Amino acid sequence: MSSRIPISSSHSADPEKQIAGSEIAYYLSRMLVSGDMSDVKFAVSNDSGDVKILSAHRNILSIRSDVFRTMFHGSLPEKCQEAIVISDTDAQAFASMLSYIYTDAQVILNAEHAFRTLACADKYDLPGLIRMCAKFITDDSRKSALNWNTPDIVEGCLSVVDATSVDVLQSDVFTTVGADILQLILQRDTLCNEEHIIYLAAKKWAKEACSRAAVDPSGTNQRVMLGAALHLVRFPLLTDAQLLDGPAKTGLLLKSELWDIFHHKHAAVKPDLPFRMDARQNDSRAEGVINYTVPDLRQLTETFTFSPPIRVRGVPWRIMELLDTANGYVNPSDFSLKLQVYLIADLPVGIEPE
Repeated sequence: MSSRIPISSSHSADPEKQIAGSEIAYYLSRMLVSGDMSDVKFAVSNDSGDVKILSAHRNILSIRSDVFRTMFHGSLPEKCQEAIVISDTDAQAFASMLSYIYTDAQVILNAEHAFRTLACADKYDLPGLIRMCAKFITDDSRKSALNWNTPDIVEGCLSVVDATSVDVLQSDVFTTVGADILQLILQRDTLCNEEHIIYLAAKKWAKEACSRAAVDPSGTNQRVMLGAALHLVRFPLLTDAQLLDGPAKTGLLLKSELWDIFHHKHAAVKPDLPFRMDARQNDSRAEGVINYTVPDLRQLTETFTFSPPIRVRGVPWRIMELLDTANGYVNPSDFSLKLQVYLIADLPVGIEPE
């Protein structure tokens, strides 16, 4: 079963305002929605088995995306066919990607839609749309992740928080998340931040919670607002000066807790603590040096390979070697192949390392 759907129904009310006030974007959107002068069709399958037909224009797609340029104008261009079959995404996400290509408009509807559109943006190499999706996810999806009750989506949100925690923990959005999500974030071993920054973020959250509850932001009240999240901050990792200038002054920690922390840090006989003491994976230094010997080209069976990772600021980095092969495979007798070497980070799609 196949049917035609509009690229975006949101442009019908007041398109000149909804497409960033750009006249050219408005007319491009009209071309996309109407299919006028289109020269390529995409057949996009849904989970239900239905196929949606989306029309577009090869040159416009090629201008915006090198992937489409290669597809339509490369050495092995896509052969003319009734419709190019797209089976690895849904029609809504693919249509949103097309709408962005034509208009640069904000096309994200919700966080779940952002994840699906992000996969399209990554596949077709659209950095602007990748940033748009990633920003939407980091700003909004943390609030609703638990409501989906889907472990994969929750973990995906938290992975984004890990990789962007420098900005996330210092953002105003962080102070608005619920206590359950706060606990999920603070218990992460992979937050790319110093523990002192994590403490300050938790304190800021607690202070804002006191403000919402219309109570005095005293240390005692902040403890109450944090609840179980208080013991997810790894206070023993703070320096003595940070402890004295921070929780010791504000009253966030009890005197007995402070005494036990100092006793544990400096005494031979160490008391048990209600706080974790193991460091998070956030060291600003490399944990090692990548020593990578380029293998014999004749032994390669694929066009690229990876080195083992090392971690920098909690982010795993690898060396990737890529063979420049015109035919997409390695000829064992060809020693003139170019070897390109890159340093890449294993990050969630769309997130750029600092």
